[in-house]
Order: sequence, then structure tokens, then C-alpha cells
Amino acid sequence: MKQLKYLVAAALCLISSAYAANYKLDENKVIDLAIKRNETIGIAKEELDQAQEALSSANSNYFPTLSITAGIRKSDGEGNFVPYGYDWNHNGTIQLTQPIYTFGKISNGKSIAESAKRISELNTTSTNAQVINVAKQLYYRVLFNEEIVKITYDSYKNALKNKKALEDRVSYGRISRNDNIKMQADLASRKPNWIIAKKNLKNAVLDLKNYLALDYEDEVEVLSTPLRPKKKISTTNDLNKLEETVDIKILKENIRLADFSVELAKSQRLPDLGVYVSYAPTLAKTDLFAGETTHDQKDLTFGVQFSFDWDLGGSKNSEVAIKRSDYNIATLKLKQMKREIRTQYLKLKQDYEGLQERYDAEDEAVELASSSYKVALSSFRSGGVSQLQLNDSEIQLTQNRLSLAQTKLQIQITRAEMDRLLTKTSSRNKGGR
Repeated sequence: MKQLKYLVAAALCLISSAYAANYKLDENKVIDLAIKRNETIGIAKEELDQAQEALSSANSNYFPTLSITAGIRKSDGEGNFVPYGYDWNHNGTIQLTQPIYTFGKISNGKSIAESAKRISELNTTSTNAQVINVAKQLYYRVLFNEEIVKITYDSYKNALKNKKALEDRVSYGRISRNDNIKMQADLASRKPNWIIAKKNLKNAVLDLKNYLALDYEDEVEVLSTPLRPKKKISTTNDLNKLEETVDIKILKENIRLADFSVELAKSQRLPDLGVYVSYAPTLAKTDLFAGETTHDQKDLTFGVQFSFDWDLGGSKNSEVAIKRSDYNIATLKLKQMKREIRTQYLKLKQDYEGLQERYDAEDEAVELASSSYKVALSSFRSGGVSQLQLNDSEIQLTQNRLSLAQTKLQIQITRAEMDRLLTKTSSRNKGGR
């Protein structure tokens, strides 16, 4: 029975692996998958489709409106002065109405729809940039955790070297049994860090797979591109570029949208002028269907219609005031956002430059700590340094390597945030339209 269970489990594993896909991911592949598969971008594209349909609806107001009505009426009683009033009356109307002048209702409605569509396009670009930014950061975190696994494993191996050196000294009778126990304890303390690092790496891979909408069973190999900081770049012109970024363009377009809304609200206080033509047949019978026809009338009517309505409570004036307030709010938001984006970019730039200087210092510290550990290990074998000095030397090397890895991660994330702020509509990340 146990063998049968094992066979079933093995078969299920084989079936599952047969449907699993294998992905080899570098930074460009991660970006491509994020653009194609992340649902946030799909939502943004659907919203853009909605905006396009809203624009088509606004354009349709320039065309005539066709209305058709039909009905059957029968009255009963006495004294009706309308001829054929007590017969079965079949009637219908076909009317075509064409607006001539609406004082801006249609044109402003179209302008609002065009502006809303433009905002959706910009939002799609902004969404793409944000999705790419998050995907890149998740990719960097996987690489960072891979490096942490290597560092903690190297630390564990160094502890084994230390133990071997101690055993050599014990065999010569140069060290106490108590020091040997201390070394065993130090060795035991290194392995949990390695285990935790491997767990964190698995979690980082899961986060990346989830964001890329990959299946849980899919095998992912993140190509071991080292997390090297980029060379220093000139950001002299970046502050001027901020005026053309997608975030600023969205706010500017919101101001235009608010302006069109004010004009539309004003036009609602004015009349409408249009022409119409209608055809209205009327047929009277003594019975519902098979009766004698007592009246057959066909009317063709055309004319000009003028419509105007005004609420005495002043709600239309209030609507204009509300839209003007929306315009003022949009203007203030643009002014505020320009200042905030500029400040945020300057802070990121300072962080980026500071991290690069820190990286150079930490890289040198790692080289020195590595040399120091090698010397200490050699001296320990000959009794030149104590066990405490050897352990301190190795711990310093590990800590310097961990700090350097963290700094490299922060450099990549900071640069990704700067690229996100500088996103323009002309970038390759525009929303696939």
C-alpha cells in the first residue's frame, strides 16, 4: 500500500513538472514579462479603451438622432368629439433630429472626452513605468538575496577553516578543550544565518514570480548578473527634464480638462437649436386587425426647434462655480507637484551620489578585511593570534561584505526610482498603443 502511495505521488509530481515552464530571467526579460503579464498594465489598457469609447460617444452627438415610436389605442364610451375616436387607432412616428447649434455643449463635450483619453494614455505610460520600476526592484532583491546566501555560506566555510586550524593546534597541545568548545559554538552560530538567507531568497523569488504572473510550479533561474553600481552620471539637465515627465503632463492635462468642464457648465445655461423631420402614419379600424379601415392618415412634418430650460433655484450657476473651483484645485496641484517632484529628485540624486561614495569605501574595506582574515588565519595556525582575534577578523569580513551588498542594492533601487521620475511619454515603456 505504501509503495502504491509513493507511485501515485511520483506520478503527480511528474504531471506537475510536465506543465511547469522554465524561465531564465535577466533584467530585460523581467521587464518584458512585467509589461506583458502584470494585471495592472492590463487594467490601464482597459481604462484607455473606455476613454476611447467615451470619445466616440461624444463624437456621435454631431450626428442626427433617429427615434421611432408605434402604438395601438382603443377608447370606449360616448360623446368623443374626435373623429374615429372609438375605433382602433394604429399610429407611429419616425423622427430625425439634427442639432444645428448648441452653444458649445457638443464641442466642449468632445474636448472633455479627448482630454480624458489623453489622461488615460498618460496614465498608461505612468503605470507601465511604475510596473517596470517594481519589477526591477524585485529582480534586484533576488540578486541581493543570492549574494547574501553566498556570503553566509562563505562565512560558514570560513568557520570550518577556523575549526580545522584549531584542531591542528589542539593536536599539538597548544589549545585548551574549552577553546575548542567555543569554536564549535561559533561554527554552530553561522549555519542559521545561511539557512535564513536561503529562506529569504526563496521568498524573493516567489515575490518576483507573483508580480510577473508566473505559476507557482514554474522554474525560475535568475541569471547571476552581479549587482554592480552604475558609473556616475551627469544630472545637470535632469531638473529641466522634470517639466516634460509624464507625472507633470498628467497634471497639466487635468487643468485642460477642468477648463473644458467650466465651458461645458456655462453652455448648459444656453439654449439648443436644431432641425427635425418626422413621418407619422395613423390608421383607424373598426376592429383590431381585420376590421374596416375608417381613416388612413400619413403626415410628413419638418421644422426648426428651439429649446431652453432654466432652473429658478440657480443650480446651473452653482455648477459653473464648482467647475471653476475644480480648475483652481488642478492648478494648485500642478504647482505643488512640480515642487514635490523636484525635491524628491534632488534627494534621490544626493542619496545616489552618497551611496556611490559609500560603495567605494566599503569595497576597499572588504578587500582589506579579506586580507586581514587570511593573515589572521595563517597566524592562528602558528599561534601568533588568539581565537578571539581570528573570529573577530572573520566576522568583520562578513559584516563588510553584507554592508557592501546592501549598498549595491540601494544604488540600484535609487537609480530605478530616479528613472521612474524622469519617465517621458516618448520612452520605450509607453503603453503598447
